[in-house]
Amino acid sequence: MDLPSYFMHLRNLANISSVEEVHDACTYLLQELGFVNFAYVLRVPTSFSNSQIILIDNYPLEWQEHYFDQNYMGSDPTISYCSQNILPKTWGDINLLSGKSEVGQRIMNEATDVGLKLGVAMPVHTPSGQFGILNCSVDNDNAESIADVIQAIPYVQLLASHLHEAVDRVFGLSHAEAKTIELTPRERECLLWTADGKTAWETSVILNISERTVNYHLNNSAGKLNVSNRQHAVAKAVLLGVISPQPF
Repeated sequence: MDLPSYFMHLRNLANISSVEEVHDACTYLLQELGFVNFAYVLRVPTSFSNSQIILIDNYPLEWQEHYFDQNYMGSDPTISYCSQNILPKTWGDINLLSGKSEVGQRIMNEATDVGLKLGVAMPVHTPSGQFGILNCSVDNDNAESIADVIQAIPYVQLLASHLHEAVDRVFGLSHAEAKTIELTPRERECLLWTADGKTAWETSVILNISERTVNYHLNNSAGKLNVSNRQHAVAKAVLLGVISPQPF
């Protein structure tokens, strides 16, 4: 692999502006690492009960159709692993960790049958609650291929971060709605303390303001967030990233 060329193309992900360009760039970069197929799946919460699913891949069409016809996404061992972890893992290691469930084992066996013989799963988690997974595979599972896949993992991990940034930008996922919501510092404070389980009276004591003023700010926040009560206001503010735990 030509590392200078790889890193140059990796940086170019910051300049692409279409899904087709994302697909082509990812295909090229992973082929440079020795991979044949890939699938990048991103779950973007639109509410606490619904999500938008984004898929960019070059998997065989027959496998895509079979995978979704069988509703495999809910039982896929790589998705189960990546939803709970941040470190990459080879498919073989994930199979061992998953306890080899009947459906999970069938998914992996059928993937092997269509040429997805050996791979690595790369989790992507964001502060706003998005969850992604980059699966990369080769069509050979001999000892040399296993060694090559393991050696490529650090570069795939780097690619996953750049890929997510590109997808986020192309699809406009960085909470476009949140950017239109302008809460005052006091409204944000009242929401944060409400999210911490404080009553309006307790919040008033903490902030040294009246309970009536706290209720006023919470009602204003609910209006700006287009919800009807403070519980929903807190939930939506968290979902959109309008409020979040203080970092330090």
